[in-house]
Amino acid sequence: MGIYDAVAFVPKLDVTGSNFYQWNLSIKVYATIHDATEVLDGTKTVPEPPSYAGLIPEPALLDISDIDPTNTKHVDALAKRKDFDDSRRSINTNIEKATEKQVERIKYWKKLDGVLQMTLIQTLLRNVFEAVQGLGSAAAVYAEIVRRY
Repeated sequence: MGIYDAVAFVPKLDVTGSNFYQWNLSIKVYATIHDATEVLDGTKTVPEPPSYAGLIPEPALLDISDIDPTNTKHVDALAKRKDFDDSRRSINTNIEKATEKQVERIKYWKKLDGVLQMTLIQTLLRNVFEAVQGLGSAAAVYAEIVRRY
């Protein structure tokens, strides 16, 4: 029996609820094994979608045909533009990295929620599962089962 074998680890919930205590404890331990306790109890919900707010758009190309490399004002303007471009790149890179991390957080949450939902599918009788399957997350399904039993 592996830790990923929900059927071997979590008993099927009896329609009368006579084994609810064992089922409930087993599913909580199973969630703990997968570090999904907070997903099961609903305290960790799906993370917010990633946002690209704050990205600085690419500026228009700089026309350098009139730039005089011996003119101090022109050289200063080029230096300021370079500083701006470097800052923009740095800011955008940080935003893009944060967005990628958020995408990974969402994937991880969905993976944990999926593990729990599969466990619920496998351990609930068909008529019980059909009554709660449209609730969305594993936490919502679990809360409804706990409420019913």
